[in-house]
Amino acid sequence: TAHIASLKWTRPAYAKKLAKIHPGTDYAKTPSEDFASTTIEFETSDGYTVIGEATTSWSGLLTDLERRGLSAPLLVVTDGHAGLKKALEVWSTVRVQRCTTHKGRNLEDACPVHARGEMKRDYHRIINADDGLAARAAYDAYVKKWTTLCPAVARSIDEAGFDLLTFYDFPKAMWKSLRTTNTLENLNREFRRRTKTQASFGTEAAALTLLYGLVAFGQIVSHTVLEWFGLS
Repeated sequence: TAHIASLKWTRPAYAKKLAKIHPGTDYAKTPSEDFASTTIEFETSDGYTVIGEATTSWSGLLTDLERRGLSAPLLVVTDGHAGLKKALEVWSTVRVQRCTTHKGRNLEDACPVHARGEMKRDYHRIINADDGLAARAAYDAYVKKWTTLCPAVARSIDEAGFDLLTFYDFPKAMWKSLRTTNTLENLNREFRRRTKTQASFGTEAAALTLLYGLVAFGQIVSHTVLEWFGLS
């Protein structure tokens, strides 16, 4: 079974929002599938709940970022949204790094409880290797071993593939920051915690002012990615 929720250009409130972001087009009359936001939630034959996101919603996000001056990034770290990865094809040079923390949780979910300790030790040999070559060897050994012990675990890591190892191509001082989305999620978590105390915000600018102030005055500290200035 599946449940589909869509936020389409045909909805007046959304069309009005798009018109503010991209002036000059009447989105209430002009189809704009690039800005349709769709999520699909379904249950697999193994009993796992999966939430999918449509490519078009991510395309709209990337279009808006480009409009605001963002050039093609060197790397995008993601939890594994297939729609985002597909949308990133507009930037031919961008690299993709799958979040090793989230994939680790996926692997635990796929693994029997009694084998999780061994599975995690094998997984850590991949993401905590001395270099990319050692990580690739550990990855190959992991897939071979767990294909026999627990095929669901092997399928789960294969879903991410070598996108788990992209961070090894960057300076070693950056590895801890680049291999996970947790740094950004911690920042977002703090934002949510602080804004929950407010009954409401009159405007979007009011919320942004509060969030900027929390960072600017050190109330929320964002983790620094080391050696970022050496990238080109």
